[in-house]
Amino acid sequence: MYQLLLIATLCQPADALQPENVKPGPHDWLIKNETIVSLHKEVNLHRARSGLPPVAIDTNMCLAAQRHAVYMSNYGFMHSGLPYMEIINQSHPNAQGAVYSWAASPPHNGIMLSNATSVGFGYALRGGYPYWVGVFR
Repeated sequence: MYQLLLIATLCQPADALQPENVKPGPHDWLIKNETIVSLHKEVNLHRARSGLPPVAIDTNMCLAAQRHAVYMSNYGFMHSGLPYMEIINQSHPNAQGAVYSWAASPPHNGIMLSNATSVGFGYALRGGYPYWVGVFR
């Protein structure tokens, strides 16, 4: 019950405009969330600085990432075993900090700068601790 409440609370639609490179899907409410939009923007800015094209946000991948973020907030910091390249973070208070942290880690940075074309993000907050998830395909 707490997991569903956290997802519903976190992922209410925001008024942010969707980027042009969005792949629509049945869970579009996730890609309208302000935090998810910010993660997507920061990752694409990071890719652009390296001369790479943007990745399109995928709503189904966001749903998988969001579920894992909520799982980590309940059971601890761990990788998911999802069928995607995955980056996780626990500690930074905002999307920009999470992306900067991933960029400073060669394995995580390698995933962000990979030849992926689609991405999904999730975020959960529990007890003041943020849990960040990015999945790339």
